[in-house]
Order: sequence, then C-alpha cells, then structure tokens
Amino acid sequence: MVDIKTNRFYLAEKAKFEKQKQAKNYVIDPKTNLMWQDDRDTNSIKRNFKGAQKYCDELEMGGYNDWRLPNAGELYSLVDETKKNNTNSIIKYSSLGSYVSSTFFDEEDHTLWFINFKNPHFRGIKGGMEAKFSVRCVRGKELTLDRKEFYIYWKRIINGKK
Repeated sequence: MVDIKTNRFYLAEKAKFEKQKQAKNYVIDPKTNLMWQDDRDTNSIKRNFKGAQKYCDELEMGGYNDWRLPNAGELYSLVDETKKNNTNSIIKYSSLGSYVSSTFFDEEDHTLWFINFKNPHFRGIKGGMEAKFSVRCVRGKELTLDRKEFYIYWKRIINGKK
C-alpha cells in the first residue's frame, strides 16, 4: 500500500493543483455551467465591439483558448439585484459599469446590446461598434437567445415594467 503523504507523484500533482487554484482567474456558474473570466481586466480595461471580440477570441486562461464574447442573455444571467454591485456572488471582480454583449438588436444599423450593472438592464446603442465597454469573456455551450422574446422583454423595460 502506498502512503499518499509521502508519494512524490501525489505531492507534485497536489502542488500543481494548488498553484492552479491560486492563479485561477475564472469562475463557473453552477446554474448555467458557463465559465466566466473573473480578473481585474474585466472592469479596468474598456474596448469597442471589435476589440472586445478580438480580446475574447485570443484569450488564453485556465488552460482554455475557446473564450468568446457572451450574448445578451448569458450576460444577464450574472445579474443579481439583491447584491450590492448587482452581480452574481460567484463574481469577484465586478463594476457597476456597462458590459458589451455579442448581440445585435439590429445588425443593419449596428444597434448593439450592452448591460449596465448600475441599473441592471439592457440598453441598445445605435451605431455602437465604436463605443467602449467593459468586457467579460465566457466559455461553454452558448445559451440560446430567443430574439423575439428578448425584444418583448426590452419593450417592457422601456415602458417601466419588468
């Protein structure tokens, strides 16, 4: 029988795991099974839409390189209005700023959806390709976004009803 307390292979793997755990810059949402970037970059660096897409596409974190910009529904899944910063408690680094999504309300005039966590709701910005936003990348199976349902939801918010 091998004593794991003295087994070099076990101890090396344990040390490697502890190092990875300390360097972890992401969280996994147990409700959606999405893995979210969670580091200082998520609220300290602002990017326009193309810059945000490129940043997520090129991100290598946690041993993964398949990060992407979240759609509007995925981004909204992080909202928790019972918290001080209106963000799900799994998120360590958050701001009350505006985060860009990959969702367009109208692709012709580039009306881009973003979410403002100060007053957690979506906004569309016409010609929003050059506006600068905070970016939080995601990986995992993309959550389906029913655009018609989303549009109805948005109209209710504009009319003051949730």
